[in-house]
Amino acid sequence: MASENLFIRPACIRWFRTKGDRHCLYRALSESYEQPLTPEEIWALRGLLSKRVHAMSTRSHQSGLSLKDHIWAEHKIGVDDYCKRRATTEVFGGPHEIEAYVEEKGGAFSVRIWTEVFLNGE
Repeated sequence: MASENLFIRPACIRWFRTKGDRHCLYRALSESYEQPLTPEEIWALRGLLSKRVHAMSTRSHQSGLSLKDHIWAEHKIGVDDYCKRRATTEVFGGPHEIEAYVEEKGGAFSVRIWTEVFLNGE
């Protein structure tokens, strides 16, 4: 019975308030390891994760589709253009970049992102 508890780990939940400036995912990923990034390091992380997404693009997911098929279905662009855009422009990151980050760092990782919208103009 004791072996049942081997896979139970306490959850660690930390909240970060960050502005949605199209670099927020990359900052959130780095801050989860308590490593805030400079603007130059954010661009380097974008480049690294874009290369990793490209390298992973032919893998099949549970759906049977490859990552490049998912990218086409979601964004209507090829994986080359998707990765170049993520590496060189201020476009929001998403689940593909999180998956690439997990592979780069190793281990398990979970990110939840909520956007607060204030209707009163705040």
